Amino acid sequence: MIKHIITLWTKRNSTIKETYKKALLNYALLLITLSFPILLSLSCENSLEPDLPNKSEISRGILPLKVGYYWIYRDYDLKADGSINEFIPYTEFKYLIKSSSLITVDNASYVVFDRTWKYTNSENYSTSEWLFRNFDNGLYTMGGKMPTDSIFTKLLKYKYPVQKGESWGSPNLVYDLYDRKYLIYDTVKYTCTDTNAVFETPIGSFSCTVYYHREDLDDDVSGKLDIYEYYSKDVGLVGSMTFGYFEDNQKIIPKFKRILISTNVFKN
Repeated sequence: MIKHIITLWTKRNSTIKETYKKALLNYALLLITLSFPILLSLSCENSLEPDLPNKSEISRGILPLKVGYYWIYRDYDLKADGSINEFIPYTEFKYLIKSSSLITVDNASYVVFDRTWKYTNSENYSTSEWLFRNFDNGLYTMGGKMPTDSIFTKLLKYKYPVQKGESWGSPNLVYDLYDRKYLIYDTVKYTCTDTNAVFETPIGSFSCTVYYHREDLDDDVSGKLDIYEYYSKDVGLVGSMTFGYFEDNQKIIPKFKRILISTNVFKN
């Protein structure tokens, strides 16, 4: 009798253990099932947050972007015949990709490159920084930073690739020195006038895409400026030509010429 009771108790205890194990297993499976969507969501959120590039990474395009890249230019005044006016000293300045940063525009995160500048005879760079990024369809202005104000945007500046004769509008982002803040002015119309123009510089000849736009002169001056900018892929701006346009007599006069004289983009 006692032996029979012990046998029944042993079987019952074994059944309880098996039931307990199954319950634990089902509970564990339930936790995994419930946790999977949360883990997947966190993984997706993290994948949408881009990492800042290291200093060896290059954003290629019509303007190559990499921390440490620089371009040095000279601006010359021109005579009426288009030749350089040697009696007016040229101006020399340097653009520098100072750093990269992470910004948010319309709930999307972007890595952008911060460009500053200085005159070459000055030790200090400007406190103004303009933000740029290359996308598949061209170079975008992504905003600006100053000690008094900052703005983050996503404005197509130079379309690339682009066809000759193609036009598009780009809102004009400026920094107002009087109000000390960034403003978006009227849309500027850009037109590609050439995709294989040759521009000569002291560091070589470049095949360029040419972007044209027109700017108003100061309020107290009549006329406009016609600006042609020469960009070479993976080099950037290699030069520009600016002409004065006077509506009263439909006269176009050469005004300024910008020439690239040095850059370090070829070292990478």
